[in-house]
Amino acid sequence: MAISLQVTLAIAAALAGASALSAQGLQAGTWTGTMTPPNESAAAVTFEVAGSGDSLAVTMVLPGMGSTPFSQIRWDAGKLLFQWHAGDMLVKCELAKQDNGGYRGPCTDDKGMTGQIEMVPPSKP
Repeated sequence: MAISLQVTLAIAAALAGASALSAQGLQAGTWTGTMTPPNESAAAVTFEVAGSGDSLAVTMVLPGMGSTPFSQIRWDAGKLLFQWHAGDMLVKCELAKQDNGGYRGPCTDDKGMTGQIEMVPPSKP
């Protein structure tokens, strides 16, 4: 039974897409960066990154204010998507990869106000 060229190309494209998705990830360790609330100055934060793939866990640590875990962490079209709670408000983020290997992008709250997060990876040993 012969497989058509079209079916072969479709299978190859699907496998390449799956491979690219599994290659996406965040280096485990302590990332640095900033969190900029809407209409406010940037605050220095760290991000504790652990796990990989479907078990990726990220917690944002605000010095003197505690920590906030990210939830629903996923990849979509090369962007890092997640959400977190600021008090009673849900904040959704969409970060794009940067030339330095980090991620930066907007975060929008329930009221439509937008801030920004920037994540810089730890130095490689």
